[in-house]
Amino acid sequence: MTSCRARVRTVPPDRRLCGLRSATAADWAEQHHDVAMVGETRSGRSDVLPRPPCRPRNDYMPNPALNERELAFLRTLRRGQVITGRVIEIADFGVTFVDIGGFTAMINIPELSWRRVDHPADVVTVGQEVTAEVLDVDVERGRVPLSLKALQKDPLLDLRQQIGRAVTGSVTKVAPIGAFVRIEDATNGFEGLVPSSELADRDVKPGDILTVEIVRVDLSRRRIELALRAGRA
Repeated sequence: MTSCRARVRTVPPDRRLCGLRSATAADWAEQHHDVAMVGETRSGRSDVLPRPPCRPRNDYMPNPALNERELAFLRTLRRGQVITGRVIEIADFGVTFVDIGGFTAMINIPELSWRRVDHPADVVTVGQEVTAEVLDVDVERGRVPLSLKALQKDPLLDLRQQIGRAVTGSVTKVAPIGAFVRIEDATNGFEGLVPSSELADRDVKPGDILTVEIVRVDLSRRRIELALRAGRA
């Protein structure tokens, strides 16, 4: 007999195997424990149970709350498809509900715009017709998330072309890591960070106008690094 250590994950009993139910971090958390596996086959290899075959996504159990017409409609949708719908409700918790032809889809607040959005009503209104991209078709949960920004050009792409340019902006916040400066006139304009090392002993406070240089634009992290130019605007 030989003994070896292995890593196994525990899965809550209410989660089906093979992805038959989708799970989020809020639903359950994976836990890892060390366990001992004892025993060998005649070939000298440890016994390992084979992984059961998983069903393809189309075989997921549909949401029982959906009627046949809704199910048939969902099965016509595809991820990446562009559809048109009408806004029927804007929830205070940040979700916009859209009628896409007898089925209610949803747009989460980060998918409304590439820019910061404090409330969906800043972007859309009830009754407005919108064109969006289908992010997913979840037949099991009866959900179709949409995105408006997927059909929009990321404005940071243009800003990246301005690296090295001097701009004037207003300080919106001062933190230990530095000062945040809004470099566009709009209230939801992009903000960049002037690192504390750039500020030295300068007394900078919200509302101050600074002349800064665009040093770096990180598209993946949505961050703009700025450098302080000599003198204030």
